[in-house]
Amino acid sequence: MAVPANLRYLAELLKLCGKYGKHLSLQIQIDMVHLGADSLAGPLREVFRTYSDYLLPQNECIPPSYYATQAATWGLWLAGYCQNWGMEPQWWWWTKGESYFIRPGVFGVEAAMETDENSYARLYRAFIIEGALMGATVYSIEPPQDVWQGEFTDKRHFDEVIYPTLRQIIEQKLIATKEDVFAKAKGAYQLKECSTLQEFDALLQDLDLEVAEGRLERAAYGARLPHLMKEMIPDTGGRYYFIPLLPVGTPQSTSQRFAKIIQPGECATVEGYRQLLDGLYPRTENTSRDFSSNRACVLRCGPAIAVMQSRENLYEKQSFAVDVPRWVSGLQARRTAEGLRLAWDPDPEAQLYRAWKRIAGAKVYPQWELVKDRIEEPSCLLSGVERGTFAITARTAQKKRLEGTVNYAEYLLFQADESPIVEQLVVEPGTARIEKISWTDESLPAAQEVWRIFDGVQSGHEKEAEAVLEQFGKLIAAFEARDLDKLMSHYDPDYRDSNGYGPEYVRRAWLWWYQRTVIPYVVAQVRSWDTSHSSEGVISFTAWNRFRGTIVWDEPFGTHGRVRIPRHDDERVTWTWKRNPAGQWKIIRTEPAFPNFGEMLWIGRGHDVKHTMHEFSDTPASRGDASQNSKPRGPAQELK
Repeated sequence: MAVPANLRYLAELLKLCGKYGKHLSLQIQIDMVHLGADSLAGPLREVFRTYSDYLLPQNECIPPSYYATQAATWGLWLAGYCQNWGMEPQWWWWTKGESYFIRPGVFGVEAAMETDENSYARLYRAFIIEGALMGATVYSIEPPQDVWQGEFTDKRHFDEVIYPTLRQIIEQKLIATKEDVFAKAKGAYQLKECSTLQEFDALLQDLDLEVAEGRLERAAYGARLPHLMKEMIPDTGGRYYFIPLLPVGTPQSTSQRFAKIIQPGECATVEGYRQLLDGLYPRTENTSRDFSSNRACVLRCGPAIAVMQSRENLYEKQSFAVDVPRWVSGLQARRTAEGLRLAWDPDPEAQLYRAWKRIAGAKVYPQWELVKDRIEEPSCLLSGVERGTFAITARTAQKKRLEGTVNYAEYLLFQADESPIVEQLVVEPGTARIEKISWTDESLPAAQEVWRIFDGVQSGHEKEAEAVLEQFGKLIAAFEARDLDKLMSHYDPDYRDSNGYGPEYVRRAWLWWYQRTVIPYVVAQVRSWDTSHSSEGVISFTAWNRFRGTIVWDEPFGTHGRVRIPRHDDERVTWTWKRNPAGQWKIIRTEPAFPNFGEMLWIGRGHDVKHTMHEFSDTPASRGDASQNSKPRGPAQELK
């Protein structure tokens, strides 16, 4: 079997790196799964194993397919195809073109709506923390301007997030070892060797909810707002850790380290996979019986414990519970001639204590300066010190449950063998007081509404607007269920789009979509309402929306293509609804015309000839008949 040229090139490049003692940094998104499963990549995988010291595969952190890419890259390391693996956190993850993020709670791609960079910079910390708890020792940052701004480092991304987080995982030795990972991961998924696109597609039904069903992905990591809010932090409370994707050729000695090797297609439903995972991973202190509860994600592996708010683009107060080394309490201060003497409640299991002083003005790691190490008794003298804010940590085997809340972009990182600082002692002239450490910004909203947005609805018409939005939700559900009859039931018989076409045209357009694509889904968010004609039984809203599907390419071992309509700038559509005599709200008009065969046919164009969207234009004006723009057209007219 011939090895494709790109794989031969990669193999020769890695050999060249080995010859000269260099490293090959590899970030190829979902193709990491291809590398682990493709029969054509077998010779390349053997080169990986031979030159494993020089290969540095990384999860290129771009949605979609984030979890599959991460777990497949991780699997190469666990299987011995590389000695180090890592993460490539990047700004592209939260750009409008990749994840639809504009600001917390607001999704879309509109050019006029500027992305709130200040809100998303801290996502870099989440990427790095996940990598550390999975044993990642390689970290690349893209784009470079998030590290360098001219001759100086970038304050917002690097100085305040990337550098402090990297420094913390290094100084506190929080990166998990391979043995730590084997001890934590109870189950792994064995990729099947694939020779055809259909075989690879069968894997994706387990692994990727974006272009397939993603049954195992949904079970292991959850999906709060599937497709709309791209996932990088598990919504399942951290109970299932992460599921490695083991490449073809994984040694039996590696497979035997897991309690369960999950085979492709082992479960036919999300619930089946969830029951399988429940049998492998017992409930933790953070995961309740109510699977849908909005718990923060608590991850624990080896030397580190992480608590992360799990909504990538939503303000939401999430509770957490985590067992940590028992923290020191009962701090007291007494001034002496020699300095400040601190005392605290003893911990009989503490091996030693350490005394810290808060660094004035520090808002990122390090926030505390070590002032005395290796204290064996529950007191210490700080010579020459008169004032400041102090805390004590303990190296102890005794545990205590820490409970609290976190909100958007709050990611806590603790050591598994040393107590967190929960109480601090503020010493000022004449006074000393104990303060509790706050883990969260209480000023942030406790929740956000993503769907029920009614900006512009006139007073007294709220119930009508809610009824219209409910029907829009049902239309989306029918589209995603591929139920053409139910989908068309939401259109009024007198429906006319802005090009003059009626229900028969719409039905044929949606039928074509179902014939050409799989995995239909919708991402949408309402921008504004017009209820000025509600007394006439007519209500309109304008929404940003994408109706999507997956084209399973017939090219040899090609990549699935996610396609979408509408294709016009900003992707907004105004949906006008009319209440019929039975009191039901039906669509009477869309503007711009939606669905539109011109956009659909452009998506389905061949690759042999270059086409522009204009060549597939479907408006009456494009056919020299602008006067007909608002007149109904029948099937005979459409065929002329």
